[in-house]
Amino acid sequence: MRRTSLFLVLLLFSSIMLVQAEDSRDVKDRLAAFAAKFGQDMIGALEILKPVDHPKIVDAIAGVYAYEDPNHVQPYDMVYDAADVILLTATGDAVFDQMLIYLEVRRMPRIRLRFTRALCKIANPRSLPVLAKMAGSEKDEMVQMELAMNLARFQSDEALLTLYKLAMKSLSLNVSVAAVSSLGECKDEKSIELLLKLYDAATNAPGAVRGEALSALHTRKAVGIDDLIPSAIEDKDPAVRMAACSIAADTNRSELGPKIIANLSAPEWQLRSAAVKACGKLKLTESVGPLIELWKKEKGRIEEDIHKALMEITGKSFPPDVRYWENWFKNLTEPLAPSDKAGEYINYHGIKTKSKNLAFVIDRSGSMSEKVKSKTDGYVGEGAVVKDDTKMAFVKAELIRVIKSLPPDTRFNIVAFDDQIMSWKKEQTEAAPKVKEDAIKWVDALSPRGTTDIYDALCEAFGRLTPGGKVNTEYKTGPDTIFLLTDGMPNTGTISNPPDIIRNITQLNRIRQVAIHTIGVGKLCELFLKPLADSNNGTYRMIAE
Repeated sequence: MRRTSLFLVLLLFSSIMLVQAEDSRDVKDRLAAFAAKFGQDMIGALEILKPVDHPKIVDAIAGVYAYEDPNHVQPYDMVYDAADVILLTATGDAVFDQMLIYLEVRRMPRIRLRFTRALCKIANPRSLPVLAKMAGSEKDEMVQMELAMNLARFQSDEALLTLYKLAMKSLSLNVSVAAVSSLGECKDEKSIELLLKLYDAATNAPGAVRGEALSALHTRKAVGIDDLIPSAIEDKDPAVRMAACSIAADTNRSELGPKIIANLSAPEWQLRSAAVKACGKLKLTESVGPLIELWKKEKGRIEEDIHKALMEITGKSFPPDVRYWENWFKNLTEPLAPSDKAGEYINYHGIKTKSKNLAFVIDRSGSMSEKVKSKTDGYVGEGAVVKDDTKMAFVKAELIRVIKSLPPDTRFNIVAFDDQIMSWKKEQTEAAPKVKEDAIKWVDALSPRGTTDIYDALCEAFGRLTPGGKVNTEYKTGPDTIFLLTDGMPNTGTISNPPDIIRNITQLNRIRQVAIHTIGVGKLCELFLKPLADSNNGTYRMIAE
């Protein structure tokens, strides 16, 4: 019996040694094949190393991360990325122990970063104690950021506590905020507890961390979060107030309007911007006056925010010039009520606008009789009826579709041009049903002829200023948005040189502040239409060739 047992033990031991020898030969063969192929096909060679099931394979991948060809200035990012994918196939305690060795401070930063990322993504519990200890003492911000973004994958209290510590103290505020964001993506109650602790002013966490924690609690729908917002809007820290303004807007807390409006006078432009957006989203009618007053002082980006907010609140579509809004607001004869909608979108050849005062400037020169060679997506909107394959046919079909869709409170006009300029009406006209029928008949009767006078067509579309050259608040004599469509370059008219047209139209438009959107039928006119739109608050789009 003893001899039999001894024989079985020896047989088992021999089998293990045989397997190990076979594994060793397999690893040696794979490494040899990898080395032979690496010079010709680096990414293909990496496939030979799958799976990463031996410490020597780990060493080989570390060598790839360290590899740099002195004949090439750029690092082999694609090769490194491919090695990342291979490393994620790691398996076995010995392999993970070997991977942890490459986290040592003495290693190349790129190697430490890549191994940190892989260990976090794999989230083997064997790695966590080393990673957690490393997080607080790490001196490389990129490595610490990797830990802040990915430690939550371990789904353990130790990982969450490490993230909390990083939020409180790290190499940079960016790392701390990333750690808070990771806590917010967790699903357990422990993370809620830590987020509340971070938000508490008594912890003396950085303001940006507290603001991010408040936003994370809102996203997680934490119990009691609604009760925190009123005081948060008045918090001593601007970052917290910014977060609170955004949350108030997202949760329709219009009762907090006075506190939000108070932030319009904050010294920090970022906070003023957040308050402006909240006023618009909540449609706070009481903020219209303060917004206009703020606009008179602001220069730059926030002007756009204020303009959008005022349109959202009032439903008006005056241009981005405070003079129009101030004049309109001073002459209100009845209390302002919130708009049901922030101005309806009009979609013309894929360009959207909320404008209520439009002019369509349409090329009807002889080349518009040519057939369309190719079309982009959305070259006409849904419901457009195109009668034939010519440029003129689909341009007319899209314009007719848009005219039918115009809300009745919209003013519009149409200018058709070749070497002559022809307007549908002498001034902007309200889009009543019978008026739209008349416009559709006029458009349908257009036919291609002549050459291309773009400058005079745009001047006609601008309309006239009020006596004395002052801007007209209600834009009864001119639009705030122009759509210019053409298939070619200007070749006749008062000004026919494209750069001169751009310069002069832009100068004329300074007092008008009209958005000029340009639409090209073909690539030929892009060098003219794109800078024209860019210089005049507009968008350029090519729709067909």
